[in-house]
Amino acid sequence: MSDKKTFNYQIITYPDKTFGSNKPCFTAYCPALEIADSGETIEEALKNIKSLIKFHLECLNSKVHGVNFLGFEWIKTMKNNIKRLYYVFIDESGTLPDPKDKFIVVAGVGVKKIKEAENLVSRTLKSLRQRKIKIKELKFYSAGERTKRQVLSGIVSAGFEIFVVAVDKKGRKIPDTPNNFALLVSELINEIHFWQKERKIKIIIDRHFHKKIDEKNFNRSLKNNIKQDLIFEIQHVNSQENFIVNLADFVAGSVLAKYNKNNFRFYDIIKESILIEKIVN
Repeated sequence: MSDKKTFNYQIITYPDKTFGSNKPCFTAYCPALEIADSGETIEEALKNIKSLIKFHLECLNSKVHGVNFLGFEWIKTMKNNIKRLYYVFIDESGTLPDPKDKFIVVAGVGVKKIKEAENLVSRTLKSLRQRKIKIKELKFYSAGERTKRQVLSGIVSAGFEIFVVAVDKKGRKIPDTPNNFALLVSELINEIHFWQKERKIKIIIDRHFHKKIDEKNFNRSLKNNIKQDLIFEIQHVNSQENFIVNLADFVAGSVLAKYNKNNFRFYDIIKESILIEKIVN
């Protein structure tokens, strides 16, 4: 008798708008698992939700030896411990190639409930609208003092966890290649893994490379440099459409100001929430 089992999940699709930008999209929702994903088309939304469901099923405390789901063949021996999902938003501040940038900072903001991150961004955007301030993107260096303090204080009050890797460039001009950037990001992710060993990590990173081949090479290099026992999924997003990833930009900008300008004004707001702050050469 075969050990393979088949699970069927209902998926509901409906027209929606991208959070933060109000750009039209389609959302695919799985009521049984209470998870959703979106895409520019229905087909893309369905593709994304199927991938997310597969990823979500790996978090279950089960001993499923074989699953055949919606045309996908997934053979996986599950661990007895529950791997709960942990979202990490990643962005950088500073540049690798410019020797004038003494440091480059890559920051991660860890969130256990993504709805809390959405609420923080929503409150910030509402405040900006009330002050009649129009923005195309929620970024640290273009934000005013009040907005910076609101976002950073919100990160702290929500209990989000902060992880930072800063590179002391020592005046070097470092090529901004997929391999070099992946090496830097992997330093951060391996540190996060040390703190979140019982969780499965979903990495949501501000799109750094716009060519598909560069993004593919980045993903491959990242996988090669991350500890093998870490289970993770990575998603590259456009920060002009997905404002939540910019929470990491606010953190990275605050930390970079500390290293480059000896400015602790915003760093002091978040310092108690920083679990890891590592300097590499």
